[in-house]
Amino acid sequence: MQGIRSSSGLNKLKKIIEIGETWAREREKEVARFIEEAGNNIVITYSGLGYSPASILYWIITTAFPDKNTALFDSDTIAYYRLPYSKSSSIIHFSTRPDDPALIRLSDTSRWTNNRLLIITPEPSEVLKELLRGSPYIQTPSSSNEIITCFYESMLSLLVGVKIARSRGKRFIRLEKFIDEGYGPILDEFFERYRNVTSTITKYKSIIVSSTSLLEPHVHVLIQALRNIGIQASFIPITMLTPLSSENILIVATSIEENIVKEKKFKALMNNANVIDFTLNVDPLEAPIYIHLVSMSFLH
Repeated sequence: MQGIRSSSGLNKLKKIIEIGETWAREREKEVARFIEEAGNNIVITYSGLGYSPASILYWIITTAFPDKNTALFDSDTIAYYRLPYSKSSSIIHFSTRPDDPALIRLSDTSRWTNNRLLIITPEPSEVLKELLRGSPYIQTPSSSNEIITCFYESMLSLLVGVKIARSRGKRFIRLEKFIDEGYGPILDEFFERYRNVTSTITKYKSIIVSSTSLLEPHVHVLIQALRNIGIQASFIPITMLTPLSSENILIVATSIEENIVKEKKFKALMNNANVIDFTLNVDPLEAPIYIHLVSMSFLH
């Protein structure tokens, strides 16, 4: 974490953010149009760390448009168990791996069952392009790191979701304003506020990361980032968290979940566990981006 507090570390992260925000704005209309033409049956699928951007888009659509029939599943579950037996749907798939074989299975099943499909993915190989047989895809900016690719796709999901939902109330107009202002300018303040959290995490060789189901997809990105720097990180849902003595526990939450966090922290401390409280005082729909910022900070 020392690197991100340096000017070079912050500048690298700001550049990544700038690339992601610029790309998301360039591709936002294409994805929004696909969703608006989808009607009421929308399926959002994922593979790899695509779970995070898929979840962001899912929660915005279900919050803003509760009457839409919106589903969130991993791509193989959809390909094997839903598409062959359900009405036609429009499918948006998020992949963070350039040669993901799940893309082929989803593409084939979508074509056989006459379902519309749009793929968000890093650039596929020439072989994979042929196997996709013309399935439309949007290519993410080039990156050799899956965590950064996940951030790019998450920015796209957030921007698209908020743009199509802006007519549904002040909450989405406010979120749109925050996104338009950009995340680069708030980096210094953000990392200063959570310096104790990030510095404490790196002191441990192993750590349990816990959250509610809303934040779980994004916490998995953080866990991968921690594993990349040699920390043995694992996940336990907060509803199943039963801390043992001397365990190191990171609780990731939003301020709306304050009562749950207090309850679990109390039980953990009573059992002599070490607890790090990473509570974000932001809109829960926007919270994933801040988790991504912390995750990427461990890359530098």
